[in-house]
Amino acid sequence: MTIDSNQVAQLLVELGERTPCIESIVQEADAPRWAIELDDGLIVLAELDADRSRLSLETDLGQPPEEHRLATCEALMMFTSLEHASHDWAMALGEPNGEFQLCGRVTVPDAHLADLQSGLFAFIDQAQQWREIVARGAQLEASANEIYSPAFLA
Repeated sequence: MTIDSNQVAQLLVELGERTPCIESIVQEADAPRWAIELDDGLIVLAELDADRSRLSLETDLGQPPEEHRLATCEALMMFTSLEHASHDWAMALGEPNGEFQLCGRVTVPDAHLADLQSGLFAFIDQAQQWREIVARGAQLEASANEIYSPAFLA
């Protein structure tokens, strides 16, 4: 069964109403794309891929201090290489400033709010953790422990 943008919009409205940490959810005019703003300032962009019944997600993680840029890049690449443990999430560089981004997908089978909520919050949790790592700049010794920690990848 294919899900349409109206169903996703309704699910997101319900999710926003039930979730205190979601400040706002705004749909782009005439597009199946939403901006989800959290109370800590994190903004997750979600775009519906109706053919695959999933939302593609992305969020900016910021930029590390210049002296830790290489180590942070290495940590983010390591995370991306662990696809099986990272829910098929990956890191990217955003344009034009080269900010790091976390990208992923959330399957929305049969339009169940619980499935959407679970997948979206797993993505948000990872984004918040990575945003902290990027802000301080990953350091090789610390980032290896963070990346391989089962709690971090859960």
